Amino acid sequence: MAHYTPGMNPVGDGAVKRGGEHSAGRAFLERRNALWSRLRALTPVGDAVPGEDFKAALTELSILTGWDRARILAGLGLPLRQP
Repeated sequence: MAHYTPGMNPVGDGAVKRGGEHSAGRAFLERRNALWSRLRALTPVGDAVPGEDFKAALTELSILTGWDRARILAGLGLPLRQP
């Protein structure tokens, strides 16, 4: 079996594959992390109402990850609010 090195993806048959899958996975992680960062920066303080940018980032992260709104808000330490 080949040894794993960064930039290589193990494939089910023991072979190692380079390229596309790693790039797609990296792009997903970078986008997901950017959305979490944006949400943290836009998180309303106290009883303030979330702005449209916050709502848009929340929706995009939900679509990207498949997580529901409540799970993402919990990850930010925010209570679930009705829109």
